[in-house]
Amino acid sequence: LVVFQLFDEATWVNFKFYGMLGLTFVFVIAQGFWIASRTRTT
Repeated sequence: LVVFQLFDEATWVNFKFYGMLGLTFVFVIAQGFWIASRTRTT
């Protein structure tokens, strides 16, 4: 919401599309590594 309040609409749209896409991708990769490490030890 900080981006929404401080920047114009075009910046907000770009952040929502590219920023959230990037954060989701990083989260999926991190979850993959975490799940892989948990399945190897058990």
